[in-house]
Amino acid sequence: MTRRPSNPQDETTPLLNYHNATEGEGRWSLARRRSSAFLSFLSEPEDKDGDEYLQWQRKRALIFILVLNTLYFVGIGIWNSFAVELIQTLACAEYYYPVQSDGSVFPTLPAAGDPSDLCSVAWVDKRTNEVSTYLDTFSSLTSCIMSLVLAKGVLPHFRRRTIGIASVGFTLVLYILAASIPSHYSFDPAVPSTSTLHPTASLNLLLALFVVGGLVGAPQTAVPLLAQVMALDVCKEDEKTSAFAQVYATQTIGMGISSVLLRLILPAFDLNFSILYHTGPFSPFWMVVINFAIAFVLVVLFLPETKHLASAAPRSRRSSISSEGSLIDSPEPSRATPTSPHSESWKTASLQSVKDTLSLFGYLLPYQPFPEAKKDYKLPLILCAIITCDTITMIWSNLVVFCSTHLHFGPKEVSTLLGVLGASKGLFAMFCLPPIVKLVHRVVKRRMRQEALAASVESLPDATTRLVKREESVIKTDGIVATGSLMCDCLGFIAMGIAASHLSVAGIYGSTFFLLFASGALPSVQALSVDYFLAQDRPTEDPVAARDAFLGFVNLLATVMQTTGPLINNVIYGWSIDHAFPALTFFWTATLSFISLTFVNSVGFFS
Repeated sequence: MTRRPSNPQDETTPLLNYHNATEGEGRWSLARRRSSAFLSFLSEPEDKDGDEYLQWQRKRALIFILVLNTLYFVGIGIWNSFAVELIQTLACAEYYYPVQSDGSVFPTLPAAGDPSDLCSVAWVDKRTNEVSTYLDTFSSLTSCIMSLVLAKGVLPHFRRRTIGIASVGFTLVLYILAASIPSHYSFDPAVPSTSTLHPTASLNLLLALFVVGGLVGAPQTAVPLLAQVMALDVCKEDEKTSAFAQVYATQTIGMGISSVLLRLILPAFDLNFSILYHTGPFSPFWMVVINFAIAFVLVVLFLPETKHLASAAPRSRRSSISSEGSLIDSPEPSRATPTSPHSESWKTASLQSVKDTLSLFGYLLPYQPFPEAKKDYKLPLILCAIITCDTITMIWSNLVVFCSTHLHFGPKEVSTLLGVLGASKGLFAMFCLPPIVKLVHRVVKRRMRQEALAASVESLPDATTRLVKREESVIKTDGIVATGSLMCDCLGFIAMGIAASHLSVAGIYGSTFFLLFASGALPSVQALSVDYFLAQDRPTEDPVAARDAFLGFVNLLATVMQTTGPLINNVIYGWSIDHAFPALTFFWTATLSFISLTFVNSVGFFS
């Protein structure tokens, strides 16, 4: 038997007081040594009251979150792999049948082979691009609306499991309805067409489905945001960058798994994965439905509940990096008095809800905690870096077009390039980036400790000093990782632009070496934004709900840039093709990386 002192505010205390330890004396427990190597997914500690069991719970919850998010994006990858082919097939059928049908079954189209050989390629390409643009734009716009709803109306008030079950359930229903759309217009004389709906009506139904899907947070809005929020619920203060990187990695790894499944595993069993053959269980439609059905069952059975583990008790986080500038003589922030929902009319409550939702855009403005305080410009600058980082991620479609038209890559070569790039970045972000972040944090803490000893100034109480220094060390760590990742991102796209100018395939693959180390750019900048938001210590009744609302706003910025980013890049790429300079779009992306790097480093001028 040994005496174990309680230590609720040490350096391993998770974000927002995850561990609500009891006050006063520590607990008596059996003296049991256990290496951290045994804190694995399968080895459950015997002591249910110790910190070791709490750490095991946190690790198990994070593993579940990452596994479920990976499986979810396997389904997204399968859908993306044949969505363009689906629209192209419908467009080709529409070319042959421009007049509305009387409801009879459509005959088999007049030849066999690739649909692009059967009709006007230019007309079909134009129509495919038009429908794809409508689909991306309208679904992204409705996703923006859902991001606001998630931020202020859903995340702060509903349990994590409830949101997860609803989100994956809506996604499953969406793809079941998409699979039910009559879209089998056969180009094979041996396989008759079974569609009774005109292809124009099928295209309109498909567009309507994904617009409605965006309004309910499916498929690419609610689940990624929920994964980030739940990862923050269980991660420690110095693990935000690692958690965001691992959630980001699940997306690319899920896409990579779907490519391996479709390109290697199914052909090995002589299964034809094509839109023209979608009557069996291994058709594109039903593979997506089966994947999300499995994900839905796992979410219902295993998705952990994490919100109650994060404390809503407010605590001061102001330090030298916050807008206050000092912990001494700072006025206590006023806490809003909760009002009963029965004391105000429905109209007043609705207007207040709209006002609170629009107030999210106040994060883009300098924060001033009280009239005499200095304005804080750090968070708006970091949010600007997030916007440009999201634009960087929209370059891959231009890379695919360039490799197909200038380097004569076929579908397999394009899949190989994107698979190498996506899988390597995902694996690096999942397994290599967290140790790098931990190493940088250790070096930063050691350096700050040496500076404190050299200064030998103690103007604050010991406990407060430790809290302030811990917060500053986390922010410095995330800033260093963000700077290094953005530098690698900039160098990677410069190398890709040079390789594109010389039409060098080896150079294109070689540039992925720099982009590998750039996989932490967006996660580290997102983590840095959370650092600065928490450091502001804005008045709130529930800091966890306030953090969730802020993450929803960050997700909104990402959704907006996913809508406008491709449009900007496509215009630049089109101009570069017209002027025989196809590498311009890669140099433009390198410029965006440099702009993001400038935003991140300019924060130091306001510290």
